[in-house]
Amino acid sequence: LRLPTEQTLPLTERRDAGLKLQQLLESEQCSLADAKVAFEKLRSAKNCPGKVHRQFKKLQQASDEYVEQLQQALNRREISEAMDKWAHCHREFSRMQSWVSGKENSLRTLQSSQKTSLNERKDQLTELEKLLDSINALESKFNGWQKLKEEFSDFLYDDNLTSRYKSLQDTAQVVGDMRRSVSLQNVFDSHVAEFQSWLDQQELRIGAVLNKPDNEICLRPFADDPDIEEAEEKLKELKHIEKFFNQTETYWLMNTHSNGRALIDSCRQNANLQRETESRISAMDSLCKQVKSLTEETDARKGDFELLLQLEIGKRLAQSDELNAVLRERILQQKKGIEKLYGKLKVQLESKK
Repeated sequence: LRLPTEQTLPLTERRDAGLKLQQLLESEQCSLADAKVAFEKLRSAKNCPGKVHRQFKKLQQASDEYVEQLQQALNRREISEAMDKWAHCHREFSRMQSWVSGKENSLRTLQSSQKTSLNERKDQLTELEKLLDSINALESKFNGWQKLKEEFSDFLYDDNLTSRYKSLQDTAQVVGDMRRSVSLQNVFDSHVAEFQSWLDQQELRIGAVLNKPDNEICLRPFADDPDIEEAEEKLKELKHIEKFFNQTETYWLMNTHSNGRALIDSCRQNANLQRETESRISAMDSLCKQVKSLTEETDARKGDFELLLQLEIGKRLAQSDELNAVLRERILQQKKGIEKLYGKLKVQLESKK
């Protein structure tokens, strides 16, 4: 704004200068700094005509009122903006509190009931994975809230909310542990299924043996060595998995392991009994061959040896019959013990399912 500096300034130019000043003051784009600069220039103007000087004083008074109104408006705007920011920050804080509380309740609900079956654990794992995804998905919003609250750090304390959210993020470790547990239980159930299949095979084998005639029952073992060794390996694997399960499951697994061990020991005793029987039968066959050979050699001398041979053969046959009877009785006793153990184990396996 070019200010008039001479008394001889034409009236039209003085009027134009006043209009420009008035337009500047009435302009919405006139800032407080612009107004102050303009009036400082007017105050420093020299040699102004009296009429112009009076106009300047009126304009200066009006400008002072304008400056005061402008300052009040700016103050009100700052307060309003600050209140809006605080309201927004408080809404976000309430929203984050509600969200964290909801996730905490969901997590407690999922972890409140003990899941034992594999399908239940899988369902629980699926729900935990969904919960973890929702927690991670809102991490950016939580970070935005962290930045927003910095402006009001003197009035807003949310350390508890922050720690609660960090605890929710620890659900990742819970999910990892659950995944390992489900994986181990998959292996465990597979071993249990294989072991139960082995028990079913032994039951069929025992039934087939006991349905044979008495003179053949000792020639068919309940379980051969490879089968017994395979079952023992499965029990070792089950024992190794024990440490990854909780106390309730371990108690059930220990009973299964104990009964399975007793059943395998019974099968091993029967196998040893079968081998002992086969050895004795082989010895009896050898003795019979010797007797037959002796009989053929002394066929011409039946008089003196016939009675002796008949007595010896009768004695050996009686021993053989007695041995077969004893072996059969022992096998039947072993069979009853095995069936009893298998019944207990089968009940445990079915109750576990």
